[in-house]
Amino acid sequence: MKRINNEANIQNANKGVLGVNDQYAKNEGNRGKQLNPNQKSSLIIMVDDDKEVSRLRQLPGTEPKLEFISFKKEFIDKGFLKEIGARRLSNEEAENRDIRLSCGNEAYKWGYILIEFLREKDNEWTVEEANTHLIKAFTGNVGHIYRDEFWLNGNIHKNHKYVELAYEEEIFYCPAIDGY
Repeated sequence: MKRINNEANIQNANKGVLGVNDQYAKNEGNRGKQLNPNQKSSLIIMVDDDKEVSRLRQLPGTEPKLEFISFKKEFIDKGFLKEIGARRLSNEEAENRDIRLSCGNEAYKWGYILIEFLREKDNEWTVEEANTHLIKAFTGNVGHIYRDEFWLNGNIHKNHKYVELAYEEEIFYCPAIDGY
């Protein structure tokens, strides 16, 4: 049986040798990420992969017609994310970053499209700035099609949609106002 000298391995980076010393790598943790000067502040949102966007279309001489188009086919696949300064996260990236829904499930396994906006680390996203940015990037083009939670640098937050829905639910029946 092979014996492993864990103490020696923790201190041994194995420089100049192919492969990775697992004990050393685990001991170092995310130190490389922390020391990387190219780190960016990340804002990630989710969109259902079968989400449709409604558009009012009118051909010359015809009545306006409401049509529903696939967000994925008509926007993501045709460069919309690049236009708004975002990119799509692959399932592998989402898994590596451990992007989870508030219920604890991995987001990419539930059929969501994960979209990331980046900015310099010395100018990190705040919840307010993220909400303002999302409204500006999406409202005029496709509306608020994203879900009511997002991730700022890996931490989950409720966004403006959640707050608006919570506010709507607080409206109570009042006989004096409703005329009963």
